[in-house]
Amino acid sequence: MWRSRWDASVLKAEALALLPCGLGMAFSQSHVMAARRHQHSRLIIEVDEYSSNPTQAFTFYNINQGRFQPPHVQMVDPVPHDAPKPPGYTRFVCVSDTHSRTDPIQMPYGDVLIHAGDF
Repeated sequence: MWRSRWDASVLKAEALALLPCGLGMAFSQSHVMAARRHQHSRLIIEVDEYSSNPTQAFTFYNINQGRFQPPHVQMVDPVPHDAPKPPGYTRFVCVSDTHSRTDPIQMPYGDVLIHAGDF
């Protein structure tokens, strides 16, 4: 795990336009330094104060908001897998708990695939 020498309130992650869809994030110190060299298309994203302690984050947001929803996250409803994607949008496909058994899964088309562990 990468640990910063700076306080979390000071540390910033800089997002770059690295991918064709305009997404990309730099979190390591070398990437942050490289991001500073690319002054165009730079976006600064504050690191959540609980990012180094997921259990504390879950407890804090769960107690203070009645459910796990950090203040900077907007909840959205899932889109049917066969719905057409509007022009100019990026479709994220998220799957988890596949346990290496992806053959029987009907995977929807998308621009970004996120394969996560136990959600």
